[in-house]
Amino acid sequence: MQLDPVSQHPPPDFAVDALEGAEPAERSEMLELVHRLPEALPSPMGPAALRARLLEEASRAPERYAPFARTLSELYDLPREAALALLARAAEPREWKRAGLPGIKKLAVAAGPSVKNAQAYLVKFQAGVRFPEHHHDGLETVLVMAGAYTESTGKRFETGDLHVMEPGTAHSFVIDEDEDCVAATLLRGSLNFRSLPLRLLARLLGH
Repeated sequence: MQLDPVSQHPPPDFAVDALEGAEPAERSEMLELVHRLPEALPSPMGPAALRARLLEEASRAPERYAPFARTLSELYDLPREAALALLARAAEPREWKRAGLPGIKKLAVAAGPSVKNAQAYLVKFQAGVRFPEHHHDGLETVLVMAGAYTESTGKRFETGDLHVMEPGTAHSFVIDEDEDCVAATLLRGSLNFRSLPLRLLARLLGH
């Protein structure tokens, strides 16, 4: 099937993520279909306005995070239905609780049997937040679901990246200034901050 381009707008992130790994030709055609979708729907609004509305809705949780359902299922040892239910919870502001550090909220995850002893959270970092230096005494895995951050090593992690920190590693990181960052985290062991006040706070919060 050959399609003439109908839009010069960049494709939405959720569509790009969902088509990761697809053949280039198939990827191009499917992204073009996303742009053409408003033309197929009856509406008193024009195609451009309807497209903007559709993309706005798809950019919100849980639709925005839907491409990560399989990875979340594997990370947290959950059936797909439970992973989708977790994404639905992420769309509810009241589910997010303060994490103790400014600009950070978290949502507790009831992980499956193989990781039930690990700390499992979705974490939301406000744009521009600096997370202080800390040491990992156990394995931590982080899936970036939205936004991006740069760690003290200079390495940058963006939406869709999986960041694995081995026991014995230490780092800090800074969230990009232009967008909040949402990440799925699985921590075995604890975070050990260099700062004494932060170590005491972490102990109070159970980290």
